[in-house]
Amino acid sequence: MLVLIAVSAVPFGWVASQVNWILQRHEVLRRAQGYTAYFAEEVAPFEPNVKPEQSPQAPGLLWLFGEEGQYSIRFLVGSEHYLLGNLSEDEQRSIEHAKKLFPEAIVQWTDSREWCKFQKERRAFYQKVRRRSGK
Repeated sequence: MLVLIAVSAVPFGWVASQVNWILQRHEVLRRAQGYTAYFAEEVAPFEPNVKPEQSPQAPGLLWLFGEEGQYSIRFLVGSEHYLLGNLSEDEQRSIEHAKKLFPEAIVQWTDSREWCKFQKERRAFYQKVRRRSGK
């Protein structure tokens, strides 16, 4: 009986660690004001070296639990930090944490001016796509 409990604890512990990893990943993605995540098909129109079919698979065996890989995660940081290349300790910790949780992703940071420019280009692209498709 003791052996059975010990042997069954290993897979249950592994499943629990995978679920915890997924929950932590979702928590990072939920912080919408500070983080943004994209799939490759969203980035491809703006990045010439990215092809939509390049969306990465979630790391490890997270895909078994339905987790999807992320192509890129972009942090919004204060303009003064962005321009000087000096991130605050909290920003550095957040970025390092995201790198560990999303090893398949490119983790970047930008300031609000660059972010607004990117969002404007993105909106314009999708408006063209909708016009072409008649929606």
